[in-house]
Amino acid sequence: MLTLAKKNVPFIFLAIICAFWTFFYQSSNALNEYGGEKPEWLLLIDGLIVLPVLCFLCVKDKKEPAIKAVAYGCLIILLGSFIIPESSKVAWPYLESLRYFAIAAFIILEVTTIFTVLFAIKASLTKEKDPDIAISQPIENIVGKGVISALLSFEARVWTYTQTTSRCRIQLELEML
Repeated sequence: MLTLAKKNVPFIFLAIICAFWTFFYQSSNALNEYGGEKPEWLLLIDGLIVLPVLCFLCVKDKKEPAIKAVAYGCLIILLGSFIIPESSKVAWPYLESLRYFAIAAFIILEVTTIFTVLFAIKASLTKEKDPDIAISQPIENIVGKGVISALLSFEARVWTYTQTTSRCRIQLELEML
């Protein structure tokens, strides 16, 4: 039997409002006075007010709903830029310009996270800890234990292997002499 977790409610709400507002803005029917009235503020309220509040109400952790709210907000802005007719956009062009700021902030956050993990791995390896634990522990501290941390740990192991194979080969050859 399919059970619905409370933390999935914001994503389901996102999918529903995306489908509904796409239908609303792309069609002419009684809901929008047969194409005569297509205000942008309706999507703005659902996507940038109700959805973030729903994220914070449905997810117990403090960091995860903030990340979800920002990501879902960016998706709503992207959706609105495609589905809202140009003649109905008043505030939306200003929101569309925020996506560049969001991309820059995301890149800075990711680069900071990468360097933090790399320095944590290097510190653990210099203390002669097990390399697998030295790689997975900092990632799990930042991301949490789960599928994403397993994928990131795998990627970090691959990068660590590519960076250290030449040193390992040289050390192995020196030990054989």
